[in-house]
Amino acid sequence: MSSISVTQAGEFHAHFQSRQQDIVQLFESSNPNLVEISKRISSLRNDVNGILDNLPLYDRGRYEKQLSELESKLSIIRIKQNGQSKSKSKFSFAKSSTSTSNSNSKSSSNAGSASPIPPIASISTSTSTSISTSTSTSPLIPPVSIIPQTQTTINDQSIHTISDMTLSIIRPPTNTNLQGSYTISLTNLDSCIIDLRSIPNPGPIPIPDHISTTSLPTTITSEAKVNPVLNAIHVKGLKKCILLSPIIGGSALLDDVQDCLLVLGCQQFRIHSSTNTTVLLNVASLPIIEYSKSMKFGSYPTSLVSTDNENEHSNINHTKVQDFDWPLPTPSPNWSSISDKQVSAILSESDIEIINGLDEGSDVAELLNRLLPSL
Repeated sequence: MSSISVTQAGEFHAHFQSRQQDIVQLFESSNPNLVEISKRISSLRNDVNGILDNLPLYDRGRYEKQLSELESKLSIIRIKQNGQSKSKSKFSFAKSSTSTSNSNSKSSSNAGSASPIPPIASISTSTSTSISTSTSTSPLIPPVSIIPQTQTTINDQSIHTISDMTLSIIRPPTNTNLQGSYTISLTNLDSCIIDLRSIPNPGPIPIPDHISTTSLPTTITSEAKVNPVLNAIHVKGLKKCILLSPIIGGSALLDDVQDCLLVLGCQQFRIHSSTNTTVLLNVASLPIIEYSKSMKFGSYPTSLVSTDNENEHSNINHTKVQDFDWPLPTPSPNWSSISDKQVSAILSESDIEIINGLDEGSDVAELLNRLLPSL
């Protein structure tokens, strides 16, 4: 691997700091333009990725940390705005239903006087309002506690939070009113099976030949809506869980993961303060670990690769883990690679079929006890 000169490294550092300061100033403005901020962060990350292989290990960690902080700050602001929008929407609805004799202008004025919700300090401090305990979900998948009844999309990116659950089967959101991509935030989950793979989009409703389509509502004859697409995964506090995801177009950022099996496909992977966890990974860039130990990395199961990503199975970046706590040229003692044969023993195709068939009445503990000890 070639490296850049000290002069070139200094020039890039000055470029990075200048662009980072521009983004910070946008954050500090009275009305931050989140679209513009997101574009600038993405552009700066592309600049770093373009020179990443030639940078010293220390510089890689420093730039990655600063970029992650910017991305986290952007996510926090989005969650905050999302929560404020939901709070105002719910207040307005309650006002109109309890005082139908008031004029529309008076209801609007009352709704505007509602107290805003407290600021959210971080992604991991999600409130219980982000979870619905209703069992009235689509029959296509088992009922799970996941999505509130009211959804708000900001800049074509929704954020769904699932927190404080145990011994549960968790699947993707099934609200067909959602469109575009979304980020999922998983917080404080213990002994759960989290299957984030997309469910098939329902096709158009079949109509018998003897019924005229002109007499049916447009909602019946129109094409089925496309399910929202998972774009990023944020994790804080996962213990004795199995997490499966499709190969997504964004990042997987994880913190405080213990005794878990993670099956992830993403563009960027970073895990922090974690231990005794096996990661079956397909990642476009070099995966990063920090303050972690007893980590194992293997290949993403080929049986989970969709036809759209059939070329992704050759990815071998899971063997090139960057340990930011091990600057020495010798192999890091904090992680190791496992073979494809070991991967098959950890999670077989029959195990995946069992997970596919789980519902709310399934014995999650039995499957966890069988699979996790083998890690």
